[in-house]
Amino acid sequence: MRKPPSFTERFFVVVSLLIYSGAILAMFRNSTIGDAVNPEGDIVSQIVYVTIYLVTIYYLSGNVRPLKTALSGNILLLLLFALVLVSISWSDSPLVTGRRFIALVGTSLFGYYLSIRYSLHDMLILINQTLVAGAVLSLITAITFPSYGLMGALQEGGFHEGAWKGVYTHKNTLGRLMVIYTLTAFTLHSIKPQKKYWLHISLSVFLIIMSRSSSALVLVIFVIGLGYILKTFQLKASSLIIVLLSVLSGLASGGYYMLNNYEVLFELLGKDPTLTGRTLLWEQIFVAVDKRPLFGHGFGGFWLGDHSASAIISQELNWEVPNAHNGFLDILLDLGYVGFVAFLILYVTKLSAYMMNYSLRREHLYGWGVMYMILFLVYNFVESNMLRQNNFLWILFIATLSSYDLIQVTTRKIRATTIKQQTVSINQFTRPVTIT
Repeated sequence: MRKPPSFTERFFVVVSLLIYSGAILAMFRNSTIGDAVNPEGDIVSQIVYVTIYLVTIYYLSGNVRPLKTALSGNILLLLLFALVLVSISWSDSPLVTGRRFIALVGTSLFGYYLSIRYSLHDMLILINQTLVAGAVLSLITAITFPSYGLMGALQEGGFHEGAWKGVYTHKNTLGRLMVIYTLTAFTLHSIKPQKKYWLHISLSVFLIIMSRSSSALVLVIFVIGLGYILKTFQLKASSLIIVLLSVLSGLASGGYYMLNNYEVLFELLGKDPTLTGRTLLWEQIFVAVDKRPLFGHGFGGFWLGDHSASAIISQELNWEVPNAHNGFLDILLDLGYVGFVAFLILYVTKLSAYMMNYSLRREHLYGWGVMYMILFLVYNFVESNMLRQNNFLWILFIATLSSYDLIQVTTRKIRATTIKQQTVSINQFTRPVTIT
């Protein structure tokens, strides 16, 4: 029997997740550059992340068998990792692709480690504890050290001056993490109702309001509303397929409408119709994708500054672009349509499976899978969190997928054992008697 995680090991998880979320390293960087901060850009960050990779491997070394089970439980994800590795051969910068592949593996192993060493419920508790720490630290920092905890005049031309960012580099980062904080607290409350989780949700909503992140406020309302809808969501398999098709059709129709009327919609929300220049950026990116459509420029091989393929885009838009600000477009740039389709199949099949299991089994832990997958999708429309090294959302994505894969493997083993026992029991009663 495996030894349960010690306090030291749990402490390692919380501190590591805080680092991955940007809550600690950000305090030692120049916070005026906001979301454009490169998480690999300084030697201190590299040492910290490598240390986390090594400690993760150490803890996994005693769990080789469950790690093999977790890896084999999702072949499509392994194929995606293999494609990233092979992309070194056609990358615009093989050295950078190789280095970032190692970082991606180290980051993903941490997600696998969470799913192997902790039950899904315990994992959500640790994530919630991490975000509680980030929220409290942000509250204290914004009040006692406003020069650091608030957006300054030098960030984005002072447009967001005074908005809370806490211990993070940008107000949107604080808002995004508080939405996930709300989701974990809501899920834990659904599993075991306790008043303290409503205090967690209240704190997260307060910080979202103070961050002035309107998109985060919309999403937190969406998350809570979706949670209550899921509680009444119970359909048979045939009906569920119809619902899924209807939802996908609705999303497709809504997406088409937004593409043709996004300026009016954004004006109603008080948002810049270009999404702070993102739509102009995306137009340029599609041109770059068309140049290498099948396999892309190699993992992490496009956004490499003045002497890379991205230089033309930066010159055209007159700003240093760090990434596509869209997870789907970054996969297209890195791995082409082959990688994009592979990830899309992975995502759709897993989301469908979680919806099916939640509808049929009524287990609230599957509600987390449905809501997080949808939230992950939404955030990747305006940010890059897919296949990203040292990325908090990617870690939760891997940990969520792996947790459910392990649950499925365990369920199949239990069923097989039960059937075998029943067969043996029946054979004892039906065995022919020999009369001597």
